[in-house]
Amino acid sequence: MNLLFFIAVVALGAYVFVRRSRDARRRWLERVHLQGSWEWHSGAAASSIDFTGGPAEGEYVETTATSRQRGRWTLHGGSVRFAPEQGTPFECRFRLFEDGSIGIDGAGRERRVYTRRASNVVPLRSRQ
Repeated sequence: MNLLFFIAVVALGAYVFVRRSRDARRRWLERVHLQGSWEWHSGAAASSIDFTGGPAEGEYVETTATSRQRGRWTLHGGSVRFAPEQGTPFECRFRLFEDGSIGIDGAGRERRVYTRRASNVVPLRSRQ
């Protein structure tokens, strides 16, 4: 009887842990809200990344003064993985500084801080 009680307590604890972890990740992804346009400026150099898709993965278009690259992105933990249509996939460290400001640090993107591009478009609620 004690063994069954112990197993039930461990199973309940594991369920609560997994549920809280999933809820915390969902809240963090909602706070990041990566979908949209992000800009980086450093002197004369500038680039922008447009993220589309879901809260943790989707497609991106990165535009610089000399090139335009498309591909897929995946956000997992403290890293974002870029898989360009033409090229080798690579990972960068990802940090959320404050609402509207993110950091992407990796090959070719050393210590870049992107800010959300301001838009005058106001999303309207759909009738359901």
